[in-house]
Amino acid sequence: MTAIKTFVLIGLLIPVTMMSQVISDFETDIEGWYSEGDGDYLLELGTGNPGNNFRVNDDATGDINLSYAPPKFLGAWSGATTSDYISADIFHHQINGGYAAGNFVFQISGPGGTAKALEGTNPTLFDTWITYTVNLDPAEWNVLEGTWSGIMAQVNELIIRMEYINGDEWNRLDNVYLSYTPVVIPVAPVICSDFEEGDYDGWSFASIGSVSNQASGGNPGRAIRINDGSGISLAYAPPKFLGDWNQLDMHAADIRMDILVTNISGSTLVSTNFLKISGPGGIATFPMDLTIEDAFNQWKTFVFPVDESYWIVESGTWAGLINNVNQIEVTVEYIDGSEIVWLDNFCISDLPPIADFTAERFTQFPGVPIQFTDLSINGPTMWEWNFGDGQFSSAQFPAHTYTSSGIYDVTLTSQNHFGSDSETKNAYIEILPIDQCLKFEDDFEDASIDPLYWIKNGTWSEASGNIRQTSNYYVTGNLLEGCFAIIGSPFWEDYEISCDLYSSDNDDIGLVFNWQDEQNMYMFDWNTQGSYRRLLKWENGVETTLATEAVPYVINQWYAIEIESVDGNIILKIDGSEIFNVNDNTFQTGRAGLFCSGNQSSYWDNFSVSCPGTSIDLKVFLEGPYNPTSDLMETNLNTQGHIPLNQPYNPPLPYYDESNPAWLYSGTENVPAIPANVVDWIVVQFRDADAAGNATSATIIDEQVAFLLSDGSVVGLNGTDMIRLQATPVQNLYAVIFHRNHLGVISANPLVESGGVYTYDFSAAADQAYGGTNGHKELESGVWGMVPGDGNGNGLIQNTDETAVWKVDLGQSGYKGGDFNMNGLVQNTDETNYWKVNLGAGGQTPGKASQTGYQSQVPK
Repeated sequence: MTAIKTFVLIGLLIPVTMMSQVISDFETDIEGWYSEGDGDYLLELGTGNPGNNFRVNDDATGDINLSYAPPKFLGAWSGATTSDYISADIFHHQINGGYAAGNFVFQISGPGGTAKALEGTNPTLFDTWITYTVNLDPAEWNVLEGTWSGIMAQVNELIIRMEYINGDEWNRLDNVYLSYTPVVIPVAPVICSDFEEGDYDGWSFASIGSVSNQASGGNPGRAIRINDGSGISLAYAPPKFLGDWNQLDMHAADIRMDILVTNISGSTLVSTNFLKISGPGGIATFPMDLTIEDAFNQWKTFVFPVDESYWIVESGTWAGLINNVNQIEVTVEYIDGSEIVWLDNFCISDLPPIADFTAERFTQFPGVPIQFTDLSINGPTMWEWNFGDGQFSSAQFPAHTYTSSGIYDVTLTSQNHFGSDSETKNAYIEILPIDQCLKFEDDFEDASIDPLYWIKNGTWSEASGNIRQTSNYYVTGNLLEGCFAIIGSPFWEDYEISCDLYSSDNDDIGLVFNWQDEQNMYMFDWNTQGSYRRLLKWENGVETTLATEAVPYVINQWYAIEIESVDGNIILKIDGSEIFNVNDNTFQTGRAGLFCSGNQSSYWDNFSVSCPGTSIDLKVFLEGPYNPTSDLMETNLNTQGHIPLNQPYNPPLPYYDESNPAWLYSGTENVPAIPANVVDWIVVQFRDADAAGNATSATIIDEQVAFLLSDGSVVGLNGTDMIRLQATPVQNLYAVIFHRNHLGVISANPLVESGGVYTYDFSAAADQAYGGTNGHKELESGVWGMVPGDGNGNGLIQNTDETAVWKVDLGQSGYKGGDFNMNGLVQNTDETNYWKVNLGAGGQTPGKASQTGYQSQVPK
């Protein structure tokens, strides 16, 4: 049985003198004692035994009040004998209720375990001083965890219970004696408070409004939340971080803590004492600077090296201080108004970082920044990001903008004084292509808003197959502070928006396009309360009306809106009727989206952004890669990786001694990768004339590069969509196709539109190409194709195509003009099977001099 030794002292008696080595008599202050529980604690004057005392109030049921001793009572107790003891004077005042269960008086704990003494103790008298004493003899303690010798090796927590009634009470503490002087314990890493146990881990606080351990919101898991109070809020680290720091010195360890500041109201407040350490040998501080703002609304790890060169020694000496650090004070006040401060992962550590990160979104359009967040642990101080596109950053939280479509690996290397670590996330970011004709569409059928939208203001949701904004959000007189849902790339150009809209309110609703930023855009704005619809331009926040009509919308009626913005010409249609047609070229590229202001019942559906113009479905074959067995063209240049990512029809001149190839095209189109089934790049022209023979270069109304697929399809640069005509023919529309080492062809007949698509198949018959059998050739029965051999692109197959092209390239692999069968190699068969067979008019071979033979029939 545990021996209980008590001395009952009636009134304010002076205790028997004891040869105590450590004492708290509370005559001047609370000496670093603090209490945890549901009550408050204070220095009470004139009611001690004698003098002043430490008082703990318990005015509610809930957490048990426990008082924690300051560092002078802590350390190595191994040298204590069984005759050494600890004692304390306690004055109990019962308000209501009976004895609580599980009472004890003293508890000691450390890495080696936990022990309690005077268990089951209930005050024998109230409203009088009682002295409780227990020897440091294992026979008088109940070892709850570990071993007695393990506990005595390092006592880093001494608790005196200050609540004994299951109702209300208050108690006083005085004259705490420890007859043995503890030896200061060397502190060695790694020591942490991660607050995952749900308590404060021995931390105490001053000048705060309130403090709580939050079950979520930490970095990660639980964290301490500190509400602002009067004065400068402070936090004090528990004893496990205190002691002899000589093993930590010279940057053998860091002090690290994670801080998050939220609910900010006011300006940044910079303290000279972000972190303060003190002890008998001196005081040192680590000042705060504006990097504290990195913790505003996001977690930030702050690192404090244990090295004199980083600190300001305010008194004593650094060497004397680190012999016994008995207090760590953290300033947790960063705003001159109010804020909430979150504290997590306070550590003394020498661990290298473990790298990790995340991105705000994993799919985006070119030109739109993606925010990356460092999630590395163990206090990194340097960061190196590799975004996979040849760009890098050393910021901890960079925002990176990809300019080309593709799928990118991202790598973060985190480093601190103790080492580094790298994390690579493969295929982590997808940047969507912008060269396809259908740039974006959303029918709002998936019940959640696509994360690609940037949302500003209002209450947005998606349900019942549409998207809606249902708050009455507005700023009087400023439409730019309305509600927006923006999508797309700032590189989008020459596009058409199609969208249905509906309102059961009477305020502003519409669309925006060529959106640059929050101050610069075009806007379609429709209002019934004011009875108008209009096209607006916003430039640097200044409004210009481009067109307007005094026409309101009908409440509770759907409207189909089409807006075309091409080369500075803006056309707006409602339900198929043209309403506005204006010219303004201030913004020719930009994003698009939905808009309303002051409208609590706005709805949109079937939103799409696509190329303007008319779809063109063309088919053509090339002799050389064409395989009669499969009825397809081979894709050797593609599978071998020879096709360039940049369109090849604007080469340095002269090109194989030719200064003006017939297919010369100055566009700068490029792709991040060559799509599957692509045979090669081609050039497509559209000409407007009364007859094919008159469709000269002067009649070109549109020109673009495209990809030719193995089945003869001519497609856009995404490898799937049909190409589109960006003009309207007045007479007849003719299509021209050029390839870099084949003779160009022009359609013999006008292209005819049907169902919104122009269709033409050059391969179907001899008379499908102008010039017939002189303009292209039969590859197999009923299948016609373009003729190879024009290596320099001058529209003729001549001796120079052999001497200046084929012979120059002979024996080489790659993307070569002399590779007439396009297998990736320039061989003798390119001459014998293609150039020599197809040599025709314009050539120097006597036997063919009089032939009209194969040559380009495309009018000059």
